[in-house]
Amino acid sequence: MTDLISESSPLGLNQKILDSLSSYEDFLSLYIEIQQASSTFSWWKADLFLKLTQKFDEKSLLQLATDIKEKRSTVTNYIRVAKAFTLEKRIPSLSFYHHLIASFADAYKKNEFSGNKTQEWLQKAADNQWSTTKLSSEINKSKNPIED
Repeated sequence: MTDLISESSPLGLNQKILDSLSSYEDFLSLYIEIQQASSTFSWWKADLFLKLTQKFDEKSLLQLATDIKEKRSTVTNYIRVAKAFTLEKRIPSLSFYHHLIASFADAYKKNEFSGNKTQEWLQKAADNQWSTTKLSSEINKSKNPIED
């Protein structure tokens, strides 16, 4: 993937790669590769942060958040999602944000989940092609049912 990055700036694509694209299919193929890579970055961060806390301790998490200028709660949410959805439980057709929302379907105390609703809700979102807004709404409704 580093071949894609411009030699003059990390904010651009490598000109040699762009110049080598000759057909519409080449452009489409590269776009799909970039899109797939982009959707995996959050998972990579989540897995990295989780491993860090497993290898060291909570203090390392605080230090990391400080060093990367990220809110502790953001880093904690990455870890929460990685714990809730191990590699085999992740649904590639849904965004990382879908997984984050579903992770709130179960109580999470002392770094442990109680219940198994996270996976059920995530599967419902996939089966019904729900947006993140719809998934959040449905989870909230289930937690706070309206009484007639």
